[in-house]
Order: sequence, then C-alpha cells, then structure tokens
Amino acid sequence: MCCVAAKLTFFPHASSLNFCQCVVEELGMGDAAVTDNTIWLLVCTVLVLLMQAGFTCLETGLVRAKNTINVAIKNVADFCVATLAFWTVGFGLMFGATLGGVIGTSYFMFNPGPFDGPSSAWLMAFFFFQMAFCGTATTIVSGAVAERMSFRGYLLTALVLSAAIYPVFGHWAWGGFGMTGQEGWLQGLGFIDFAGSTVVHSIGGWVALAAALRAGAALLLLPFLTALFTDPALGLAW
Repeated sequence: MCCVAAKLTFFPHASSLNFCQCVVEELGMGDAAVTDNTIWLLVCTVLVLLMQAGFTCLETGLVRAKNTINVAIKNVADFCVATLAFWTVGFGLMFGATLGGVIGTSYFMFNPGPFDGPSSAWLMAFFFFQMAFCGTATTIVSGAVAERMSFRGYLLTALVLSAAIYPVFGHWAWGGFGMTGQEGWLQGLGFIDFAGSTVVHSIGGWVALAAALRAGAALLLLPFLTALFTDPALGLAW
C-alpha cells in the first residue's frame, strides 16, 4: 500500500504550491481518474487503520487479564496522540519543503485550502493515508512495553515518535512532497524504502527495542485469553 502512495507522490516537476495539479498533469488524468485514485487511497487508509484493531487484539491476548484494559486504552490513546501530532507538525516535517534534506519546513497544521476540486480531495486522502501509517508506527511500541510502562510515560513516547522521530526519518527517505530539489538526504543517496518497511515498521521497531531495553525484561506469561484474542488479531494486523 505504501508503494501505491509512492507512485502517486513523487513527481519531478512539482512545485510547492501546485503539487496536486502536477499530479494530474504528469499522470495525464482527468477529474474522474483523480476521483478514482482518491477513493482507492481512502480504501487503503481503512485497511491500514484495521491494523490498529489487530494490534489491540494481539496485545490484549498476550498480557495478564488484569492489564487487558490498560493495553487496549494505550492502543486507542496512542493513535489519538499520533493523529494530533502528525496534523500539527508531523506532516510538515515529513513532506514540507526541505531544509538541507533533513526536515520539512511547510504544510504545518495541515490545511488543503490552497488546492481546489478533486486535487484538494486527493491531498486530504493522502494526508489521512500517511496519518494512518504514523499511528501504525507509533502503536508498534505498545506491544514491546506492555505491562512495563506507565500510561503517562507511554503517551510521552508516542508523542515524541509521531511528532519528531517518524516524520523526520520519513523526510530523509521520501523527501519534500515530490518537489524538484527537495529530496531528503537519504533519498538523494539512492535510498529506496520498500512498502514502508523502513520508514514505518523499522522505525517503530527500533523505538520499541529502545523502550523495551529501558523498561527491562518481561516475565514469560501464557494467559488464557491468548487463544481467544490472538487468532483474529493476526489477520487484522497483517
């Protein structure tokens, strides 16, 4: 699904203000085609959001019964935090006009106002798609520190990850919204992310590893709820 977004995102002749129009022109699409692509992007967004339910079921089934509500609430809360953080600064840091290939400097407090018609709808769909993946990267940490991190500490970790770590690395790999000369420094070296495996899953995994090392080892527990929650969770998470 990230590949779908990548194909629709990086175009060599786009400028900072008319990006969506360049998408239409370079693909030779009319309004109907833009609408179709917007609908497909929204469908993909829903599929990504289903991973939140999958992670919730998986992690709830792998902890002691007394902690199931705590783990479930963390999965809901981290997505709320990630959504607000990505809208406020994350999208701008990730896809804004680049500053030395390190961070983006525009599109903060995301607003599709400068764009009109189908282009505006596509841009909003693209934002929701990327926001869903930001939430996915953030919630990966939850399972690694289940039962071993306070609720407040976990929300702080989710905030830092979704507002700074994830979008900054995303800018390194994917650059400034497809604009000429706005590549991230890793992208400029020829780095190619395969379906979000590095930007989304690896970043979430490395932060999860750091948090787990800091929290300490977990006891080996085999709760009775595992079979009930884990089986459907695997399908939703994948």
